[in-house]
Amino acid sequence: MVPRFLFIRPPIVTDIFAIDAMTEMIESPLWLLSYIHRRSGYFDQLFVPDELTALSLHLKRNLWISEEFSFAHCGDEVSCELDAAMTVRRELIPGKRTPDGILTKFVGSTIEKVLKQIESRPEGAALSFAFHVLMLSEEGMRALSDGIDGVINRARRDALRHDFTMGLGPGTGTGITVHCSEEPRHSALEALRGHCEKRKYIHKATTWFGICIDGRAQVRFGIGLKYEWQQNPRMDLLVSDFIDRSAVTKVGRNDPCPCGSGRKFKKCCIGRVGGIGRESFRSD
Repeated sequence: MVPRFLFIRPPIVTDIFAIDAMTEMIESPLWLLSYIHRRSGYFDQLFVPDELTALSLHLKRNLWISEEFSFAHCGDEVSCELDAAMTVRRELIPGKRTPDGILTKFVGSTIEKVLKQIESRPEGAALSFAFHVLMLSEEGMRALSDGIDGVINRARRDALRHDFTMGLGPGTGTGITVHCSEEPRHSALEALRGHCEKRKYIHKATTWFGICIDGRAQVRFGIGLKYEWQQNPRMDLLVSDFIDRSAVTKVGRNDPCPCGSGRKFKKCCIGRVGGIGRESFRSD
């Protein structure tokens, strides 16, 4: 097995016109770097006639390929909306400047608000959290946004701290936690770190990232845990107690979704990627 620090991603072979379109359409440096990272990761899974087609697919569907598929092929007809949007921008004619998709569907959402704050005040652990969020599918990002709304609403109702956790799927070795708390920084930091350590241990993950927000969805700080998983008798005892206290009863299809969105479970988080739906826990 090649050590992670020796792994070099394949290059993206492109031209200046595609790079120009990338930087024109994806104005956020965070989202642009995330796209480049994802595109290089699909080097041997995605076959497209040119990089404008790959960019178009990303703008429409977040360039997310499910693990159940080993290969995807797209024709250049996918680029029609991008071509039209670039014409609107360059020729200054009426029309859509941005194709409907990942850049438009989350406008005004809580997750967009959180990501903008992280980008405007870059800090290592919070940026790592943001990059992992942008690795999610569109469904996963929407469920995360709904989950954050849920913990904020519960925190407003009872003035307690609440957490929303997502494992990012089998084989990823990582996960994220959003901690909503109005407590002083040292108390909130201790609570978030403890929650992340337990979740990381339960998932046998190598990395785990968390952020703390307040009841207005303002980002306070982030943390990152990076170390190999090893069984630990003390942690076995801690997570056993943690699971007992955090257990969520079985959710029926027509019950309210545990993410706090207010929708029925069957119309919200059921079956979504990343272990979502039953991964929302309250910290005691």
